[in-house]
Amino acid sequence: MAALVEALSGGEPVAVVTVDLDHFKEANDGEGHAAGDALLKEAARRLRDAVRPGDTVGRTGGDEFVVLLSGVEDRAAADGIVQRISAALHQPVPYGERVLRLGATLGVALAPADAQEAEMLVRVADEALVRAKREGRGSIGRASPEDAAKLLRAASILRSFDADACGEGGLSGATARLQPILALGQGKAPDGAVLAVEALARWGHPEVGEIPPGELFPVIGPERGALLGRAVRAQALAAFAGLQAQRQAGARLAEARLALNLSASEVARADIALELAAQVEGAGLSLRAVEIEITEEVLLERVSNRTLDGLAALRGRGARLVLDDFGTGNSGLAQLLRLPLDGLKLDRRFVQRLGADVRAEEIVKATVSLAHSLGLQLVAEGIETPRQAAMLRALGCDAVQGFLFARPMTPDALGNWLRGLPEEGTPELVPLGPRIARRVN
Repeated sequence: MAALVEALSGGEPVAVVTVDLDHFKEANDGEGHAAGDALLKEAARRLRDAVRPGDTVGRTGGDEFVVLLSGVEDRAAADGIVQRISAALHQPVPYGERVLRLGATLGVALAPADAQEAEMLVRVADEALVRAKREGRGSIGRASPEDAAKLLRAASILRSFDADACGEGGLSGATARLQPILALGQGKAPDGAVLAVEALARWGHPEVGEIPPGELFPVIGPERGALLGRAVRAQALAAFAGLQAQRQAGARLAEARLALNLSASEVARADIALELAAQVEGAGLSLRAVEIEITEEVLLERVSNRTLDGLAALRGRGARLVLDDFGTGNSGLAQLLRLPLDGLKLDRRFVQRLGADVRAEEIVKATVSLAHSLGLQLVAEGIETPRQAAMLRALGCDAVQGFLFARPMTPDALGNWLRGLPEEGTPELVPLGPRIARRVN
């Protein structure tokens, strides 16, 4: 890094090559640490031999190396050296009477074309390496302007988020959006009754604007995500209590619950059940007023029995437990045994294929049957068309959630929606009965 900083400060064109050895773990675990050490030493020797005098090779940790190519002015010049490095690292390594496999995946970035600061240049090369790994180990990833723009934006989001978190009051940019979950008339609740309102986290800042959740959470990571989740839950609980206290809005929420999402990092904490109970009761609500949504992927993390027992205890005190994004996890049905559940939420990917793929219809039908045989309520999310809603009704789904009926709204907008007075840009409730049938036909 010191050599890179010096080269960049002098205005010298340079290329950075990040190198991640393939098969190192195989040798280290299968043949022993001595074999792993031999592989690393041979890789280092081959890297030195493949570069030119004056280039710099460094091992940054584990099986990762970085190469600094000085005076490389264009991608064609860099490619010749990078190809030589790759070829050298794709030859087997003799080790005693055995032969160890060796390979490498590489990422390449150039200055000043891809980035002009040392740390950012290495990060851009790392991003190119990650992309190369997705395409297949052993390949070479070359930085693109999109890589640099993506990393610069991520850095800007992180700076803004941390500044917001450290500001007075903490996370003033956090807001709760509330989206209704509506009955399909399959059980006791009538068509269109509000069964629950899901609290969805949003965050924005004057410097970066409001960041869509799909972009935000991968950037801020689990710890910051848990901080945002806690702030949004507090807002949502206070807003839900306020709406229930209103005459017209409260009448439609009389039997409804507030659905709260827990991230993997939050569920992994042994004290999360106590914190959640304190937040709910601090808002003046009973645990009977909430349901807790956990994804299959969350349960795949290392969740202690103490945490699972705590969540089960919340259910014993009246909270409902719902498995979200059902059907997308790596372990599928096994997660139904880890916690006592009250409901499943069918992932939108299945819903959006309804009417276009007969397999999606069969999956939904089987999931409805499974849920009902286990005494669980099935909610389908991501409904965008009347046809999808009509098919879900015909298949026996219990409840629906999606843009067709209501988008995520601010608490004030939800209050107006519940009173039948939507704000501009907020859709009215689409009836779930004859009107849908007519529109579909």
